[in-house]
Amino acid sequence: MRRFVLLLGCLLAAGAWFASSALAATRYAAPTGIVSATATCTDPALPCAIATALGAAQSGDNLSLANGSYSLEGKTLPALPLHWLPTDPTTRPIITSTSSVPTLTLTAAQSGSTFDHLEIDNTGRPAMVESAAPLVVQAGATDVTVRSTVLSGARCVIALGAGTFEIDDSTLNATRADTCALLGSNTRVRRSTIQPPEAVLTTQLPPPLAATNGLIEDSTITGGLDLGATAVARRVKAIGVIGILGQGLVVDSFAEGFGSDGAAIKVDPGGTLRVVGSTAIGKNAPALLSPLVSSEDPIVPSKLMVTDSIASSNTTDVQATPVTVCLLNFRCEPGTIAIDHSLFSTRSPMPAAPGANVITAGPGNRGGDPRFTDPIRGNYHLLTGSPAIDAGVTDAAAAPSDLDGHARVQGSAPDLGAFETTAPAGAGGPGGSGAGPNGRGPDTHAASALSRLAIKPSRFHVDGRAKIQFTLAGAASVKLTFARQLTGHKKGSRCVAGKGRGKRCKTLRTVGHLTVPHAKAGTNTVLFLGRVGGKPLRQGSYRLTATPAGGKARTLRLTVLP
Repeated sequence: MRRFVLLLGCLLAAGAWFASSALAATRYAAPTGIVSATATCTDPALPCAIATALGAAQSGDNLSLANGSYSLEGKTLPALPLHWLPTDPTTRPIITSTSSVPTLTLTAAQSGSTFDHLEIDNTGRPAMVESAAPLVVQAGATDVTVRSTVLSGARCVIALGAGTFEIDDSTLNATRADTCALLGSNTRVRRSTIQPPEAVLTTQLPPPLAATNGLIEDSTITGGLDLGATAVARRVKAIGVIGILGQGLVVDSFAEGFGSDGAAIKVDPGGTLRVVGSTAIGKNAPALLSPLVSSEDPIVPSKLMVTDSIASSNTTDVQATPVTVCLLNFRCEPGTIAIDHSLFSTRSPMPAAPGANVITAGPGNRGGDPRFTDPIRGNYHLLTGSPAIDAGVTDAAAAPSDLDGHARVQGSAPDLGAFETTAPAGAGGPGGSGAGPNGRGPDTHAASALSRLAIKPSRFHVDGRAKIQFTLAGAASVKLTFARQLTGHKKGSRCVAGKGRGKRCKTLRTVGHLTVPHAKAGTNTVLFLGRVGGKPLRQGSYRLTATPAGGKARTLRLTVLP
């Protein structure tokens, strides 16, 4: 009997889910849309004002925004999940507020919401910047996904709740020298950029631009990254007075610290930070730093554990702080560093100095010039003859690819540092002497090579939220051309669309283009709603051709369903 009740409950729940999915619709909004209490906003030719569309929306609906700016100041979000996206995927609608409260505050009632290819701003100037964020995800089981979106404000995003919060392929712009992103342990940031206004890039120590207890990977942070105890930074480039500060794990990453009071990588006082397969560059600061801990409360030593890495500085490569004096009634613990299979030349304290045991040099360490390709221009790939090549050891915490996305262990062992040498010495690959100033290959048309073109799903409805993906060897603009397959007839050697007396055949007719003007090196994801030039594609089969500037085109097939 109990099994029957459980089975019935599952069937009823499944029925309710399918019913709610079937009711999901697309609600269209425009900055000058209609205002009507009875409007359903489902006609793309008659879009509503944003407040009207929000009022008409049901759980799981798409909220399709025409290009332009939408103020959410004074407006209340419905207590249900929505999928926010542009009507025309080549545009980026702006959601904004000048209020001292967040532009968007999401609670458990909005769990499951997504934001695609938008800009979310807050231009408020309150005394407490925490309240002027573009996006705040409150505590609770609130799952939210942000894709290909720009977040701008004094605080870019605050997400400290128990739900899963994900940011992919996005840009976070801080409008002042403050922590732009405050992220909890269930957050994931991938293929994104977090950056400050230029004015805050000084040698004084500002707050870190991003602070997380979760995962951040394949991303760039200018202004410093603060890692909590459960945080993981994988294939991250971080630059600041302190490049990376904190605890947790740093793997296959690059960190640069500038300013005499900074460091490239610094462990939190009393914390443990593990660094694997990474490059730390100190400019007027140590490359690796483990500080003294002093407190009236019980404390533990700072622990920096390093393997398969390169530490290079014009002051001290590796620096740990022993306890020499301690204030009365205080407890003091040294900063410690355990380093093996890594390259560094200078250390403090020196091996024969008092307190030298705060640095434990394990097996496999090397000294000497790392032989970076062009450090003046920021290219820290390895030249032929570098003592870091094939000098590492396989580590379970290491990622399968380096900071460039190349597979690790191209030779007899992993290379030290963030970049694996992928070409023979002098061949001009990413690790060779012909690498360009961006460190991702020579400055030729080969840098624009496009590969791994895909669309997921390949069969979809208009406004069905398909994703076009491709990989570029170097940054370039990419033209996407859509050609519809038509049935025709043979006329001589040609296939002519339409009916005729000749033998039936298939031909293609170009229906439009989309341009991705600033596609980045690496993996790119473009939201595609089945519309070109604002017009929906007709039902049928199409060929998509992706052509990078100066590179070879790639093609694939897709189907638009009725």
